[in-house]
Amino acid sequence: MSERVQVNMHEAKSILSQLAERAWCGDKVMITKGGRPYLDLLLMSIHLGCANLGG
Repeated sequence: MSERVQVNMHEAKSILSQLAERAWCGDKVMITKGGRPYLDLLLMSIHLGCANLGG
């Protein structure tokens, strides 16, 4: 089951790689700015899931 993750821009800068991995695994990641939705972190292509992440 995917989770919805919401972080502000400042926090997102510090944990971008973690947020990217969560998006890769199917979580919905929203970045806010000034307390308002600013952007969603989305995948660019179809993948086989987070079990296939290397490293």
